[in-house]
Amino acid sequence: MFKLSLGLALGSALMLAGCGGYRYRVLADGQPVPNNVLRDASAPGAELRGAVVQVASLDGSQTNEIHFRADGSAVLVIANGRRAIDGRWFVRDDRLCLDWPPRGPECWPYRTALQVGQTVDLTSDRNQTVRVTLVSNAGLAPTTN
Repeated sequence: MFKLSLGLALGSALMLAGCGGYRYRVLADGQPVPNNVLRDASAPGAELRGAVVQVASLDGSQTNEIHFRADGSAVLVIANGRRAIDGRWFVRDDRLCLDWPPRGPECWPYRTALQVGQTVDLTSDRNQTVRVTLVSNAGLAPTTN
């Protein structure tokens, strides 16, 4: 009897989990993400939506932050907040690309998701090498409201 009840409960839970009863929110501010920007949480770059990444020159002479927004926009905060530049970001063909007008897109290899606190050295398609650290990851998480 117990095995049958447990089996039915698990089966029902799995079936209900597939229903549309979930709504996604940006955890940083709690606001719902508009339907037109919802994406699969396992999609490349999902951990960057709502995240802050520190980008430093290899010699450490300059450190900037990139704030990745869920809608594909990004803000580059240069050298301790002195200046901010608006741009766009996207992931395509195993590359993370940033577009800061008027420069146009610059792309870095991006084969695996970044983890908070992880630092990697990356070289762009413009031959610029930077040291990148995922500082915070608001990301997307399901809630049941």
